[in-house]
Amino acid sequence: IYDFIDNKDLQNELYSTVIIGSNGTGKSNLFRIIIYLLKDIYDQKENKGRTYIIDGKFKIDYAIDENIYTYSNFFVAAGTRIRNIANLYKNSDFIDFEEAELPSFIVANSIMLTDKYPFIRDSNTFPIYKYLGVRNIAQSASTRSYVRKTVEFIIDQINSDIFKVGIAKTGFFLGINKSIDVVFYTLNTPLFFSGNLIPNDIKHYFDLIYKKYKDSEKIPPFKLNHYLSISNNEALLNSLVDLCNSFLNNGKLEKVKKGSSARKIRYNIVDENDYKQLQESYELLDHLRKLGILSVPEINLNKGDEYNLSESSSGEYHFFSSMIGLLATVKENSLIFIDEPEISLHPNWQMKYLSFLNELFSDEIFATSHVIIATHSHFLISDLKGENSKIIGLVKEDNNVEIVNFPKNVDTFGWSTDELLYKIFSVRTTRNYYMEIELRELLHLISNKSDDKSKMQAITNRLTKVMLSDEDPLKLVIGNANEYISKL
Repeated sequence: IYDFIDNKDLQNELYSTVIIGSNGTGKSNLFRIIIYLLKDIYDQKENKGRTYIIDGKFKIDYAIDENIYTYSNFFVAAGTRIRNIANLYKNSDFIDFEEAELPSFIVANSIMLTDKYPFIRDSNTFPIYKYLGVRNIAQSASTRSYVRKTVEFIIDQINSDIFKVGIAKTGFFLGINKSIDVVFYTLNTPLFFSGNLIPNDIKHYFDLIYKKYKDSEKIPPFKLNHYLSISNNEALLNSLVDLCNSFLNNGKLEKVKKGSSARKIRYNIVDENDYKQLQESYELLDHLRKLGILSVPEINLNKGDEYNLSESSSGEYHFFSSMIGLLATVKENSLIFIDEPEISLHPNWQMKYLSFLNELFSDEIFATSHVIIATHSHFLISDLKGENSKIIGLVKEDNNVEIVNFPKNVDTFGWSTDELLYKIFSVRTTRNYYMEIELRELLHLISNKSDDKSKMQAITNRLTKVMLSDEDPLKLVIGNANEYISKL
């Protein structure tokens, strides 16, 4: 049984649950199952019928405002009867699926190609589900499509003050003190960006391409097909021409490098005017991209020296893209899954990750949202505050996964690395002060013939979880201590 919250915790801000465990304990698979169960409720709510069958018995409880919903194929509340393979209850009363409330958004974030999240290409199939992974098809990833998706998030949230503030905070966290630019590069610059382009120039350009492919068995380029789809839209073509001419006339075209005819068009999204221009022009810019007149948009960062996001460190790249995606999709009553965010992050960033996430979503509207994080990193939970968070540990023993129950309101805020490794991950460092302290205390209790069985048992239980080699003398100490305790 996984209990993702402590009921006595404060829930006046974004609530965090951190699941820790080694590989093979099923953390990612747990996320997948929860998402599919919620999709199952959505599908039946929309009269689509069940679309996913979980093997075995299941029961999931979730709260929306003050109501608790239960979806189960074995739980039967008193006075109700089973009507379907699985039933839905509201505060233990049987209800029809049409009455169900669901999270406003279910957000799934990961930077791994091997993430276990459902990949749903048609957003209308499950519109409240937002996949923020690197895959662009079920088993493939594309850096370009991931960056383009990040740009689209930026455009979609142009009028959100929370989003704008969040971008500035993200830039500050990464040390980006100059600009964050959305950049396009011109293609076939002499023809399209001379400043005196007319619609007939575009028509003539694509007529030549059309003649080339008309009687050919070759597949025509995408840009030709896109032109043919809009060629009768005179108003749109005039707007595209006006935009192309405005770039030169407004001094928007920047040289790229000596000898190249290509030009750079940049929009600094930290600058309010630039951001507004990007939002107003983006639909036309995207048409120019599809026509092969502009490149796919890129993101450039500037800390004094300008560089492309895809050329940044993997940690910076993934952190920036992930935060933009989360800022664009997380709303009130959201359920957020983040799988192994520590990948590629420097330990300093790992230690600040959760506190930054809470700062990013500090607005009171996010107090109804819940983030569940799967991690291997002890650094990630170094600043976890117990009053609005919970830690769940998973341990694999003899092919079975066991849940480690930590004390209520465990507060790791300010703990050292040694303390985290020992108390949470049961890992001994070369000089673990906290492990040594407990070992000294145990030996002191035994030497003084103490009868405090519960205290000694708690210490030996923690020491037993530490990974030790067969030759480690500590094993003998633990064995002798357990023998002493058993005689009390």
